[in-house]
Formats: sequence, C-alpha cells, structure tokens
Amino acid sequence: VELANTKGLYLSSAPCGVLGETAQTLWRALNSGEIGTVRAVYAELDDGPVQLREPHLWRSASGAPSPYRDEFEVGCTFEHASYYLTWFTAFFGPAKTITAFSACLWPDKQVVPEEPLYVTTPDFSVACITFASGVVVRLTNSFVAPHNHSVQIVGDKGILTVDDCWNYSSPVYLDKYSKRRLQINRFPLLKTYPFVKSWFASYPREYPPVKKVSLKKRYSRYRMDYARGIAELARAITGRRPSRLPADFCLHVSELVCAIQNVTHAPY
Repeated sequence: VELANTKGLYLSSAPCGVLGETAQTLWRALNSGEIGTVRAVYAELDDGPVQLREPHLWRSASGAPSPYRDEFEVGCTFEHASYYLTWFTAFFGPAKTITAFSACLWPDKQVVPEEPLYVTTPDFSVACITFASGVVVRLTNSFVAPHNHSVQIVGDKGILTVDDCWNYSSPVYLDKYSKRRLQINRFPLLKTYPFVKSWFASYPREYPPVKKVSLKKRYSRYRMDYARGIAELARAITGRRPSRLPADFCLHVSELVCAIQNVTHAPY
C-alpha cells in the first residue's frame, strides 16, 4: 500500500459486495436511523459439507471445473470472511479488537473414491469484533454447518435482516420492535409455525431498495457482479478521485481475515 501511494498508483482488491444493491440498501437504512443505535451484528457464512455435494461435477457458465481442492486447502475463512468484513468496516469503521477461534472439524474431505483428500486447514471459524463505532460483530464461517448466508443487524429500535449476502439484489427486511412482537417471539410454537405471528403482529417489511430489480434476481443464488470492483477502480482512475475500495481499506480487511484464520491455541 505504501509503495502504491509513493508511486501514485491505484491499488484495490476483492470482494466488491459492498458496492452491490443489497449492501447499499442496508447502509442507507443504517444511516437513516431506522433501527436506532446498532448494538450487535450476527453474520453467518456457512456452506455445509461441500465434499458431500459432488463438487467435482460442478461447472461454471464458461465450463470451467470447480477449484474445490483449492477452496479446502485455503479454508473457509480466507475464502469467505471478507465478503462480510468489507461490509462491516464500511458501515462501522475500522476494527478495534478481535477475539477469534478457528479449527479443522472435518479433515477428511474426500470427494471421489480414487482421490483421498485430507485437509487440516480450518473449516470452521468464529470471531467477535469490536468496531470503532462500538458495534460488536459475531462472524461465523464454516464448511460444516448447514447453508446459511444471512445477517442480522440489531439496534435499539429494531432489526435489519438480509437472507443472502452473496446476492447483490437480496431484499433487506426491517423489523421494528413492539411490546407484542417481543412477547410472541418467546413462544416455541411460533418457531415451528412462523406464519402464526401475522395473527398477532405484522411481519417484517421490506426496506425500499436503492434500485428495483426483478424477482428472478432478488431470489437467485450467488448473484454477484465480480467486475463491479474493477469498473469502480477504472472510474476512479479516469476521474482522478479516490476509489470507493481504497488500498488502506482493503488492507485492513485482509488484516482481519488473517487474524481470524491464524489463531494460535494454548493448551489449558
């Protein structure tokens, strides 16, 4: 980063999800004070046991095979944590403290019988991060727990929820607190039959998106525009302005990912 600055060069990095419609809608809702002061964030990036889903048969739109061996060897934290960390450092400022744990829970990741694949890179990590604004984030990554790419941002007036951070057009839902709603959420029956909540309190409403999209895009899987960051960097260079994904910002995200991945554990 220092070398790029001294040379007058632009330096940026992936991921660029914070430039997506969902992240921008979420950011607007936070800035408008819809949920008051943010207290905590629960973020999940669990992909389940990928090795049981026949990844050797996966092909991209171009026909390229899935690099599943590389993903296992790199690990879920390096592969995925930055998707959320890019959002949170943009929303809440730089991180002040981080407490993390990582482990390899499922080392035998054999996909096909003729290819043993034993990997000890962590396939599970969890981190609690305190940001400059005082917000505390709990971020979980894994190749173990069932698929879950959701985030809940908890404020003192309500909760903002996104179901899939890997879809740039995923809706943002706003759930304002009310005495009745806080009471009915305590009943186990409503976890089994969530539609019953509508008899006693209103459902969370969709927060107005920054850009309207089709239903197909709203509910598609993994709808990410990987070229958006490159296009933003090109516009910054052409316009001679700072990039919206500046080098120091990207470096800080990388530092956080490394801190989560490279945890050392002392025996008790």
